[in-house]
Amino acid sequence: MAAGSWSCGPGSAQHLPGDRGGVVDPDLDPHDVYAMVIGLSLTWSPASPTVTAAAGDERRDHDRRRAGLAVAVRRAFRPG
Repeated sequence: MAAGSWSCGPGSAQHLPGDRGGVVDPDLDPHDVYAMVIGLSLTWSPASPTVTAAAGDERRDHDRRRAGLAVAVRRAFRPG
């Protein structure tokens, strides 16, 4: 996503880039999707209240976590 390609401010008329291509379920508010995706991405953050990731973790662990998050986001927000 290009910087500045959409806004999440109150009253914004712009949407997530994927929303324009039918990638995101049209029944979901783009601002809500943004907040939920950020929440999911924080799962592995050092600030996470559950399990945290660290810079010293194995690369394969980071790759596995990233792939899992990508699958979860694609499945959670697609139409139908």
